[in-house]
Amino acid sequence: MLQLPSSRAEFAKRRFRIALLCAAVLCLSAAAITQTSSVKSLLGVGQSKPTAPATPAPSQPVAPAPAAPTAIPLPDVASRSEDLKRTLRGVTDQLPTQEQVDSAKTTLDERDEVLQARQKAVDELLAGTPSTLELREEENYWRAKQKETGDLRNQLLAWANAAQAGVQQLQAEQPVWNATLQQNESTPDLGPTLEVIKKSVSELQRVTKHAQDELRVIVNLQIRGASQDQLAIDALDRLQKAREYVDSRIFERDSLPLWQVEQRRQVGENKELFQTATNRLMGIRAFAVQTGGAIVCLGVFGTKPTGLAVEDSRKKYGLQDLPLNTKLHARLRDGQFVTGTIAEPPPHKGSAIPIQYRDTTTDRYIVALVNAQQVIGIARN
Repeated sequence: MLQLPSSRAEFAKRRFRIALLCAAVLCLSAAAITQTSSVKSLLGVGQSKPTAPATPAPSQPVAPAPAAPTAIPLPDVASRSEDLKRTLRGVTDQLPTQEQVDSAKTTLDERDEVLQARQKAVDELLAGTPSTLELREEENYWRAKQKETGDLRNQLLAWANAAQAGVQQLQAEQPVWNATLQQNESTPDLGPTLEVIKKSVSELQRVTKHAQDELRVIVNLQIRGASQDQLAIDALDRLQKAREYVDSRIFERDSLPLWQVEQRRQVGENKELFQTATNRLMGIRAFAVQTGGAIVCLGVFGTKPTGLAVEDSRKKYGLQDLPLNTKLHARLRDGQFVTGTIAEPPPHKGSAIPIQYRDTTTDRYIVALVNAQQVIGIARN
C-alpha cells in the first residue's frame, strides 16, 4: 500500500472536512427553503391569486323618456272643460285677494318702522341702569309684537302652501290641453269645439301665471315676517339677560351703612349730603318724641275707621257677599291691570279679596289679594 506523507494526509483530511461541511450547509438550506415554502402555502402568502375575469361595469339605467301627454278625445272635451273650470275656480278661491296681500304688506311696513324705533329704545334702556319694572314692560311689549308677527306668518304660510299646490295642479293639466289643441288645431269643421279648447288653454295659462306671481309675493312677505320675528327674539333675549342680572343684584348693598361714616366719606360721599341726612334724622327723632302719644293713639284707634272705609267701599262697589268665580277687573299694587275670578277662601266684610288671574309673563295662574279700592269693575255674566 502506498503511504502518503503526513503533510499530504493532513491536507486530504482537511479537504474532506470542508467538503462535508459544505454538503451539510447545502442540505440545511434546502430544508429551510422547503419549510418556508410549506409555511407560506399554509398561510396563503406568496401565492398568486387567480385573476378574476374582468366583468364589464354595469351600465347605468337609462331613465325612460317621459311619455308624451295624451290628448283629450273630442267627445270628452266638453266634460273635461267643465272640470277644468271647477279646478281653476277652486285654485283661485284658495289664493289671497289683492286687498289681503296689500294689507299684509302695509302691516309689515308699519311694524318694521315701529320695531326699528323700539329697538333703539331698548339699546338706550340697556345702556343705562334699568329697573325690573321697566324691563318687564319691554318684555311684555316685545312678546305681544312677537305674537302678532307669528299670527301673520301662519297666515302667509297657509297662502303659500295653497299657491304652491295650485301651481302644481295646473302644471299637470297644461300639457294635456296643449296636446289637445295641437292635435285638433288643423281639423276642419271644429269651430265651437276648437274655441272651447283654446279658451281652456288660455284660462289655464292665466291662472297658472297668477298663482306663480302670488307665490313669489307671499314668499317675500314670509322673509320679512321672519326678520321681524327674529328681531323680537333678539330683543327678548337681551332683556331677559338684563333682568336676570338686575334680579341677581337686588340684595347687594350699594353703599356703606350709616355707622361707617368715616369710610363712607373716604369713598367719596358728599359731606353736605351726609349732614343734611343727619339733620333730617334728628328732626324725625324729635318729632317722634313730641308726638309719641298721638301716634300711639292713632295706631290703636285708627284701625276701625280703616275697616269702615273698606266696608263702605265694598258696599259702594257692590262687592259684599260676592260668590266664588265672580270675574273682577282690578289694579294690583305694582300698577298692573288684571282680570280674574274670586278664589277661595270667600271674602268677608272688611277683608281683602283673593283674585286668581293668569300671568302673561310666566303663563301661570296667580292668586293676589286686593282690597275694594283696587277693584275697577265687575264683569257680570
